[in-house]
Amino acid sequence: MKTNTKTIKKKLKEIEEIQRGCGKNTEFYHGLTLKEKDFWKCGEYMTQKRVYCERCDERITDLKNALKLIGEKMKILDIGCGSKKVEVEGAEVIGLDFYDKTQADVICNLEDGKLPFKDNEFIGVYAKHSLEHIRNILPIIDEMWRVVKHRGIIKIWTPYFASSLAHSSLDHVTKIFTYTTFYPYREEDPTHHRWHPTTFKIKAQYNWSGHHGLKTIGKFISFIINKIPRIYQRLFCFVIPCEEIYFELEVVK
Repeated sequence: MKTNTKTIKKKLKEIEEIQRGCGKNTEFYHGLTLKEKDFWKCGEYMTQKRVYCERCDERITDLKNALKLIGEKMKILDIGCGSKKVEVEGAEVIGLDFYDKTQADVICNLEDGKLPFKDNEFIGVYAKHSLEHIRNILPIIDEMWRVVKHRGIIKIWTPYFASSLAHSSLDHVTKIFTYTTFYPYREEDPTHHRWHPTTFKIKAQYNWSGHHGLKTIGKFISFIINKIPRIYQRLFCFVIPCEEIYFELEVVK
């Protein structure tokens, strides 16, 4: 049976009544209650998650179709998109870059510390090996938080500070990315008051190089060091340096 706009709005109203009536800790995204919080798959592609009614666990429709029917667009910002923007099914991807000979929709010098977008405009940000090229990095972190909706996801890949990759190019001007780089942005961190209101829930993961026929070994080493991330960073990061570190920042507003 095809779900129309009227039916979706009715279901959303039911969900809101449940939230007010029973006080359940229901998670919302664009007013839709979700069973799953992760909107990304494989670090690059968005999955089509299902939308449910908390009362009867009834599926309303795919998130993508629901947002389309109620007039919302899923927008993702690709910072440093270069010659190829990330492809996300069902979403509008806005590419941003410093150079005009790229796939960028917006040309912007991030050293100015500003993103030319409205508050809460995006559901997520994709930044793959771009932040290490920015000197004025702190205002950009605040700006990413500003333009992403509550519970949106910011995904970042960058060279690990101890790797040769971090020092492999003259335009790698920020080489400070470690497992704990974004810890001050956590609510529970004792220094968080200095960074407020910018707040994230943070996941970090080491990626050891799997190039030159070392893919299996790379996966094994990555598995081990991600089991002991703080010990690795304190004692072994210069002995067996991983090439890349990945961050997933969930926006809290």
